Formats: sequence, structure tokens, C-alpha cells
Amino acid sequence: ERVRLAELLSIDPEALQQQKRLKALLARHEGGAKFTNLEAVVRQLFTIFFKDFPVLLQAPSLPTPYGWQIPIFGLEVGANNTQATASDAVRSGLRHVHILLPSGPTTRATDGSTFVRKILPLKLAEVLNNLQQKHLHYLREAMVITVRTPPHLVFVLAEVRKTLATAGYAVACWFLDVRGCTPADIGEHWQAISAAKAPSEAADALQKRLQGLGGRASPMPIPAASRAFAALAVAVAVRAVRPKDLESEREEIFQQLYRRYFAHYDQGLARSMLGLLPHEIPMQFEFEVPRPLYYMNMTPELLLMRGGINSPSFAPGEAFQSDSPWWLVEIDGLGSKHHQVLQGLPEANSVVVRPKTVLNSSLPDDLVGYLDKLKVPREQHKGSFQFTVGVSAAQVPQLLRRTPPLRRRQEQTAEYCRTRHPPCSQQYEGLLLLAGMVLEQAAACPSCGFPKRCQSPWLLRTHVGDLVQTLPEEEQQSLVDDALQLWNGHPDVPLYPKGIMDYLHFPEMAEIGGMVKTRLDDASSAREEMPLEMAGLLQLASRMLREREEVDQRLRGRRCEVNGYGGSWQVPSGRQWLLAAQEGRDLMSDHDSPISKASLSSTVWRSMGKWRHSTEEPRIFLECRAPKTCLGVRSEKWRQLSRLGCKPEEETDVAVGLFGGHQRLLKAIQGIGAFVAICAVKVHPGKRPDEPEMRLMSKLASQGTLPMAYGIFGPQNAWLQSPHAQSAAGRLKIAPSTLALKWAEHKGFLALVPELQHLLGSVPLDHRSFMRLCLGHHEGRTAWPCSVGLATSLRPGAPRAA
Repeated sequence: ERVRLAELLSIDPEALQQQKRLKALLARHEGGAKFTNLEAVVRQLFTIFFKDFPVLLQAPSLPTPYGWQIPIFGLEVGANNTQATASDAVRSGLRHVHILLPSGPTTRATDGSTFVRKILPLKLAEVLNNLQQKHLHYLREAMVITVRTPPHLVFVLAEVRKTLATAGYAVACWFLDVRGCTPADIGEHWQAISAAKAPSEAADALQKRLQGLGGRASPMPIPAASRAFAALAVAVAVRAVRPKDLESEREEIFQQLYRRYFAHYDQGLARSMLGLLPHEIPMQFEFEVPRPLYYMNMTPELLLMRGGINSPSFAPGEAFQSDSPWWLVEIDGLGSKHHQVLQGLPEANSVVVRPKTVLNSSLPDDLVGYLDKLKVPREQHKGSFQFTVGVSAAQVPQLLRRTPPLRRRQEQTAEYCRTRHPPCSQQYEGLLLLAGMVLEQAAACPSCGFPKRCQSPWLLRTHVGDLVQTLPEEEQQSLVDDALQLWNGHPDVPLYPKGIMDYLHFPEMAEIGGMVKTRLDDASSAREEMPLEMAGLLQLASRMLREREEVDQRLRGRRCEVNGYGGSWQVPSGRQWLLAAQEGRDLMSDHDSPISKASLSSTVWRSMGKWRHSTEEPRIFLECRAPKTCLGVRSEKWRQLSRLGCKPEEETDVAVGLFGGHQRLLKAIQGIGAFVAICAVKVHPGKRPDEPEMRLMSKLASQGTLPMAYGIFGPQNAWLQSPHAQSAAGRLKIAPSTLALKWAEHKGFLALVPELQHLLGSVPLDHRSFMRLCLGHHEGRTAWPCSVGLATSLRPGAPRAA
């Protein structure tokens, strides 16, 4: 299904027509989907849609011993003409690209092999960029890439895999070119490629925990029906009593500062990446330099940045230069569970990446290099880091069951959903599990402080009200009762029983630190008003650093409460939070919380519920704040764990194939206990069935090896001009090259095509022209399968060439 859906993104006339058909099916079923299980609706639609899926959008393929499908026809692409040929092949409908590395005498020399290792990844990166520019990278789910190398260049596999993995592609099969090899040395060559195909950087436990989540597409959100639930206001212990002078110039200055430097936080845009397929998982990492091991000399510019205000005069020092395209170094505030001080620490934030990019790029090594530069001991590198992942609601149970403290809750939720009538949809089960997790962690918070600190090991970053709106009406109505029953807490007792407090930005730190006149206390001893322009802000920051001890003492002495108008506020109860979620609000989010509205900084819940859910980014984002607990790794294993030293138990391997083999070489490889996934043999339609190559091809399938034919047009394409080929093709009214392709398909062989334009002739390289050629769609004809097309030429007594 993923391959077929990927074909719809090619934006050619056939794909656009199928998009319209799918859209019409969705519109027809929308009205009846209100009270239906979401997964059942999607499955029903796909069953109807794929029943009439056109053959033109499905490249014929064969199953491999590894469980994946490989298109029957592949295009041989040389390292020197990869860019133009690859894009032409994809546009014309070919979905198997076979890259052959140079094998001439010059590549055997040291400088020649070094040149190949350095230049080839650059050429591949250029190809992938070219595909993206032509909007063909969306087809990567439908594409298969195989690579062929001579024995002396097997070491480049690691670099090729890294380059492809960074763009979301993978090498499906690595062919060892054994033409010219003898049975005596084939064993050594095979062991070399078997060693090279193993990932040069073994996967860490994070990949092991997440790789099982990528196989299922995110469910399509169904528009919810209209709601008629009564609004339930959050209980406020003391209503906000706004002073009479709130419209004064002082208040306006603070409001201008907020609009200028902090209002962008209100947008709630999720950190994701373009070009993700529905089942792919985006990740982002945060590494904070351990506080006892590095001291940052604070400057006025750094203090403003620590408080959320970027100064244009800031000159980044060594601590803020990661020297990597994967990492951006920012400053994070230093403090405790309920105190903030002026000191800051560098924090390295990664760009959003796929999990396999972490394993197949320089991202981890660049981070190690940055921490080494700051002289952080390597045994401390895992001391303070977090990561955020985006998954579908259906994937939430799979993720959280790996966290020991949540395993029992996940099992209880799964059992409850199985016995419920009607059973929960996967989306609803995931949301019930998340609601129970958030409520349990909030109710068990042991002390007053910043509320997000108690959301551990997982913090829900996505707005829960948005998530509830994606549920069918029946599940929305039952959410409160189901979630409270599973939580088994006190539904009407306020969460965070010890109280909460808000975060301070730079303006509030200056107020509480006694450096400027405050908005709450006219009796303040401060003489200066809050500056608005950058020069005044830098002067204020400089003065705060000179009087740092006194300012920090005031900040540490702050009571655990919300710094706002009115005094104290009551946190919502579990029932109030869930009822508000039914209306599309999240009372534990700065978007909707009355407490946040009253706070002078407007920041109480911080990242909790901050990111809005949308059809453009339908994933649920969870932040792991305690990686060892999230991943369920024991302390002794965690200390030893590294990207280079931990190999997953279940690792997706690269298939290994033999190119140019014959019976003796195949036996030599089988003699050392090796398995050949695909064996490429040089055959063409003019070969007699009793010739050694054809006998070998017939034996391969019985041994579990896929047979692949190359050179199917004969030596130097001579077979295409032979009388037998011309006669047989003429009877079918097709070109001899097309007949050769259909012969390979009829035999059950994979086939490599040497030149695309030679096949197509004057047919333009666009709109699936290769697929039209193979299926007989060109010149107004309808499709004919290979068995029908060859019936005429393969009848008894027909020329053997046919």
C-alpha cells in the first residue's frame, strides 16, 4: 500500500486522476464515518480504492528472500551519468536503479580508490538533490536501489549507505562483481563484502526501541461532528483583580517587549521536517552541557539570550560554535525545580532528523567533537540530554510499553479497550493512554515547582484538545468517563497538589530582582523604568550582572506561586482538564490556561501542550526527559551504551548479490555457508535452454536465489538486429527491445536495462513512458500481460530466438 500511495505523489496525469478518485471516495464516506472505527474506515476505503488501481502505476515486481519486493526491470546507471539518467528513469516509470561503480585499472591504485570514495558520495548527493528539485523524492518509498562494485572497492559501501540514508533511501542489495574472479579467491571477496555490508556504526538502543514503530501509516484524521457540550470554567481561587494603572506607560512597555520577543511562542508550530512519509518518525535531540563541568562567563548579551531576547551585537564564542550542520548551540537557563538564576549553560539542539540519519551521518560524531572541545569527559556525555519523537496515535502504545513505569498502564488500557463495546480504535487507545499518563504524573507531583518538571519520563508536547477533536463523535463523548476510570485517581481534586509557579523571562527577572519598577508593587525601591530599546536592555543586563549576588538572592527567595495579578490560582482537576479537551481546549497548556493568562510572563506550562496538531503535521510529539527510563535500559548497560558499541538484536541487513557469476563460483560461495540473495547472469532471448547460463538460471529459484538477467539485448545489442528478433517482434507489432523485456518477465527473471533512450527511441522520457512501453499502452493500445504477448512467438515450432 505504501508503494502504491507513493506513486500518487508523482504528479503526472495518471497519478492526479487517481488522487481525484481517492478524494471522491473519501468525500463519499465522510458522512457515514462519524460513528465508525477510524481504522476500519481507512481499511474499507483502501480495499475499494486499490481494487481498481491501474497497472500503469504499479511497476511489476518479484518477492525477495528478505521479504521486500524488487521491480523486475532495473536501469544500469554509471557513476559518471547518474544524475541525468536517474531522474529520467524515475520519470519514465522505472523504480529500480542499479548503480555500478567504476572498475577500471585506475581505481585499483591507492589514489584512484581514494578518489572514488570521496567523489562518489558527492555525486550521489547531487543526484538526490536533483530528484528533490524535480519533485521526484516523494517516490522514494516505491524505489529500490542496488549497487554493484568490484572486489577492490567494497569499502565504499559505508559511505554510499550514509549518503542515501540521509535522504531517506536505502541500499537494498549490494552486488559483488565477480567477473574475472576464480573459485579460489571468491571466498575471500565474499567475506570482504559481507563485512563491509554490516553498518560501520552499530545502532544504539534508541534505534532498537523505535525501529519497530515505522511500519504503519498514520491514520487519517476524520473531521469531527458538531459538539454540544456545556462549557466548564476552571475554578479560580482568587479572581484576577487588575490594578487601575494597567493601561499606564509602564504596562505598555512590558507588553511591547512581549510582542517583540516572546509572541512567536504562541504560534505552537511543531518542530518537524518536510518530505516525511506518513509512517516515518521525526526526532530532535537536546544536549545540555553538564553544569559542574563547564562554567560560562555571562555577558550582557548572554543574559538577554538566557531570558529570551536575542541581541544583534552578540558575537558567538567557541562555546556557541558546533562546527556542524546538524547542531545549533543555544543558551539554557540554570536553576532548580522552582528557582531561576542569572547563570546559563550552552545547550546543543539538533535539527529534526529521521532515526536512521542518526546512525548513518556525522550527527553523533559532531556532537562528541563539540563536547570534546569544551573538555567535557566522555563518560559524562549522557549526563543531561533529552529527545523528542513524533508518532501517530496508533504508535503511542508501542512506544510507551517500552517504558517500565508505564508498562502496566499500557497493558491495562489495552485490556480495557479490548473488552469495551465497541472496542477502542487504535487512535482512541493511544489517546486514553496519554491522558492517563499526564494525569498520573501531575497528581503525583511531590513538591511545588514548574509543572513540566513532573511530567517525566515522557512529556506530551501536543495540544490534547486538538487530539480529541480528531476522534469520532462517539469516542469524544465517552472520553471523560473512560479516561477517569482508567486513571483511577481523584477526578475532582486539583492536580499538582503542592502548587505550581510560572517561568520568568528577562523582564520579569529584572522586576523580581529589584532592578526596575514592577507592574505589581508601586512601593518597589527600584528607581528605573523598564527600558524598551536594545541599548537600554543591554545596560540593564550589565547592571544586573554587576549586582548579581543580590539579584540571584531575590530570585532564589521567590515564593512558589504564579507571578501575576490576583494572588494564587487553583490548578484544574482531572475532570475539568478532560471536559475542556472535549471542547478543543487544553487547560495545561499556555494556549488556553487561565493561569497563564494571568501570569506576567504568560509562561506556566512551557512545552506541555505547546505544539498544535494539524492535518499538515498529524503526529503526536512526546519529549523524553529521562532517556534511560524511557528506553527501559538498566543502569549498568546505560553506562556502557554508545552508538559504536551497541548493536540491535533485530537489524535490517543489506542483501548481497552475485554479479557475473557462473555455476562454479556459486558453488564456491555456497561451500562457505553463504547465502546469495540475487544472482545476475548474462543471458538474452537467443540463448538455448540447454546452455550453462540458462541451466543455472533455472536452478537459482529452487535454491531460494532470485535470478537476474543482464545483457538481455545480446553482445553489443546484436540480438536486437537478428532476423529472429525482428521477425518475432514484427508479428507482435512491438520493438525487439520490448520483446526482450517481456521475455525476461515471462521467464520470471529480474532484468537490467543498459540504456533507457535506446529502448524508447523517440518516445519522450516522461509520463511513465517506459511503463507504457512494457505494458503496450503506447500508441493507443491497452495493456497486455507477458503471457498473452508472447503466446504468438512462443508457440511450438517458433524460432528459438523468440
